Amino acid sequence: MNEFVVGGHTYKARKMDATTQLHVARRLSPLIGAFKDALPPRKGDEPLSLMDVKIEPLAAALAAMPDDVVDYVLSNTLSLVQRKMDGDRGWAPVWTSAAKRPMFDDIGMIEMLSICVRVVLDNIGPFSFDDLLK
Repeated sequence: MNEFVVGGHTYKARKMDATTQLHVARRLSPLIGAFKDALPPRKGDEPLSLMDVKIEPLAAALAAMPDDVVDYVLSNTLSLVQRKMDGDRGWAPVWTSAAKRPMFDDIGMIEMLSICVRVVLDNIGPFSFDDLLK
């Protein structure tokens, strides 16, 4: 299980099964291409500054994603996540599939996307074609 903190709360995420990884990755492929367009050319080992990233290609790719694709990615990532309850009372699911929304009112858009990205990176990225040949 991958544990991480977002918005002052501790979360843990189970691993995604291989078929769901494939389906999430292919739905996110337009965003992956947009990342390439968003990054400036680098010179050697020069560090990348967030200020140098062009947001327009990413925003356009995200805006072009149909609602059902966004819902698929959110549902299949956030349904793997649990949140640590205050006072050592255990863990609670973060996502309700029936309502297609977070279970906690303090999870806003930024927190929801941050959690989703953590799950995606833990399950799908970083990825290279060399990984397929192992």
